[in-house]
Amino acid sequence: ESDAASAVPLNNLCSLVNKLGQHEQALEICQVAARIWSDTLGQDHPNVALVQLNIALVFQNLRRLNDAIPRLQRVIQIRSTALGPVHRDTVTAMCFYGDALEAQYQQAVEEGKAGIGAV
Repeated sequence: ESDAASAVPLNNLCSLVNKLGQHEQALEICQVAARIWSDTLGQDHPNVALVQLNIALVFQNLRRLNDAIPRLQRVIQIRSTALGPVHRDTVTAMCFYGDALEAQYQQAVEEGKAGIGAV
């Protein structure tokens, strides 16, 4: 359990570093926290969902939406099972998922416009 506790400051640091715009570094930090919590608490623990959410947000900032969206789906699945489908953390994950889908749509529109202009 002390190993699991060591992931808490890592997860917090990941979030801070991501907000500071250092996304690649944030991703590395989050991945360490994810490994610790997955190994010590199991794949379906709410803490694993929390760090996976942070990883998804990093991916969104990197415009890697195809990596972010499946993680957000997994976060929703974990939180729905562990906390319930109408728990505020589950609903928050659903909102982030909606944001990612909207960003993916916008990215596709931009790429489509770029493709049309290149013809």
